[in-house]
Amino acid sequence: MNTDSRSAAHLTDLQEESATPPIHSDRLLSKPIVKMLTGQENTGLHELQNPKSVYYDPTFPKPRRRGPEFPPFWLESEIQAWIRNFGNNPAVNKKPKNVARLLQKVAAGLDG
Repeated sequence: MNTDSRSAAHLTDLQEESATPPIHSDRLLSKPIVKMLTGQENTGLHELQNPKSVYYDPTFPKPRRRGPEFPPFWLESEIQAWIRNFGNNPAVNKKPKNVARLLQKVAAGLDG
C-alpha cells in the first residue's frame, strides 16, 4: 500500500468516525436548573422521588452522582421527556393545579 492510499484510507476512517453521533451528548442539569424547569422546590423534588409520598412519581428521572462528595445531577433529555409526558401521567391528578399548568406551558415551549 502506498502513502497516498494509506492517507485516503485514514481520511475515510476519520470521516466515518466524525459522522457517528456521540454515544451520549446529554447536558447535565444541576438541581437549581431542574427546580426551575419543573417548577418544584427542594421539597417538591423530594416528594416526586419518595415512594412513601402521595406526590411520588415513578416516572420522574432519578438523580445521578459522580461520587458521594458531588451534588446530584439529572440528564436534560430525561427531564424534558418527563415534562413532555406530564399530562399523560396518572400521578398528575395528585399534583397542585398551578404546577400542572406550569409544566404544560414548559412542555409547549419545548415543542415550539
